[in-house]
Amino acid sequence: MSTRKTLVLALLLGMSVLYLTKVLLPGREKQAGEQRAFLVTEDNQIASIDVAQRSVEGQINRYTIAQNVAAVSVADAASKSTDPKPQNSSWSMPAIRGSVLDTNIVGEFVKTVRDLRVEEPLADRELHADLSVYGLDKPTLTIIVHQTKGESVEVGFGKKNEYLSKRYAKASGRSGVFLVPEALFLGLNKSRNDVRSKNPIQFNVNDVREALITSSQGRIKVAQPAVGEWKILEPRELPASEDAVAALLNALRGVTVSDFIEVSSDEYGKYGFGSPRVNIHLQMREGLEPDQIAFSLANAAAKSGGPDELYLQVSGSDSLYKLASDPSPSLVKRLNDLRERAIVGLSSSSVNSIVSAGAGITPTTIASSGLLWTINGKESDPMFADQYLRDLTSLKADDFPENSPADAFDSPFLQLTITTKDAEKPTVTLTVGKQVVEGVAELLRYVKSSRSDTVYAIRDVEAKRLIPHEEALAAKATPSPEPTK
Repeated sequence: MSTRKTLVLALLLGMSVLYLTKVLLPGREKQAGEQRAFLVTEDNQIASIDVAQRSVEGQINRYTIAQNVAAVSVADAASKSTDPKPQNSSWSMPAIRGSVLDTNIVGEFVKTVRDLRVEEPLADRELHADLSVYGLDKPTLTIIVHQTKGESVEVGFGKKNEYLSKRYAKASGRSGVFLVPEALFLGLNKSRNDVRSKNPIQFNVNDVREALITSSQGRIKVAQPAVGEWKILEPRELPASEDAVAALLNALRGVTVSDFIEVSSDEYGKYGFGSPRVNIHLQMREGLEPDQIAFSLANAAAKSGGPDELYLQVSGSDSLYKLASDPSPSLVKRLNDLRERAIVGLSSSSVNSIVSAGAGITPTTIASSGLLWTINGKESDPMFADQYLRDLTSLKADDFPENSPADAFDSPFLQLTITTKDAEKPTVTLTVGKQVVEGVAELLRYVKSSRSDTVYAIRDVEAKRLIPHEEALAAKATPSPEPTK
């Protein structure tokens, strides 16, 4: 091939590439962009979205959701928390203070807005001059997208074409009437309550520093000075159960809402907040906003005697939350419900030996021997010995007797002296005393540990389970096989 032909072919190839990259592809991209109903391709191009729904009766319900840049960092922080909770949406509803949006539903809604495309408009020869024919004089749904660069695009959706299963639509800035698939219309036809989270209580248990619970059962204040270390401050200082306090707080933040009620605080009385079932006030760790959150649970049907109708009021929120179920059993607590119930306070791996004594009990010594245990110097059955250690170290109180008799531990039913591997606290004595005879539904016994002044009560059947028996814990002899004949 001659040099001249080579140059000509190279020139033609270069011009083709230039046409493709500078003319043809940009033109197609522009055309594709123009097919988007709201002229946005990314979420960050949207500042806010106005939604107006027209009911069958003609009433128009309006709301606005807006991009909340600050909430994105909050959601990122929540996603890194060891105490997971539904993330805050990067969208908010500015008109309703304290509203929390459902991230999944709003995400799908915004995606549908962003990706909504319009087909070619109806041909002029088919177009009726009266837009009421298409339901566009009074649209069923109107959505206005306000872009971050200041422009706005409005799309109104009218009647459904039953034959095509599509909706008539009219878009600002475009002439003609378009058809939109019914499925996309349904993806956009969301009410205010549809986009709100049905689990709107958002806080992390690890961020709570104090909780005050006030109900008919009394006033209880608990504190968490270090994560996972709870203690009771009121009505008196006592060890608190981490599991019990966490269960209460998780029940609070796990409530499910069936409806949202927007009323003034003057109307709260008719929803039962004049006599709430329980009030819970949380003090959050320093640096969080809000630093305090107050909750009030009430029954709107308390005076009428009808079926319970539970509502939750939350500080910083303009809405009352009608609850789908009653969380009262998890929130209305007595002092003893939140007390630490672990009695021994040891792990089985920290035990070195156990010596038993008591009225009518054969003394037994359980001792560590390498990875196994011995029973009165004899080899133990590993499975039964380990189970006994787990039963002992996991022992929990069934009740907290307020006034134990002076002789409750005279001639104890059972006494276990536990030697530990802890050099600072080498010995723990567990004493099981007399039976509790008043104010109980089943047979209980008084129990105390040398590590606490608290007197506990455990079921009599549990007390008997703590008695070690050599015959039950010792290894069973393996029978010798009979000689072959």
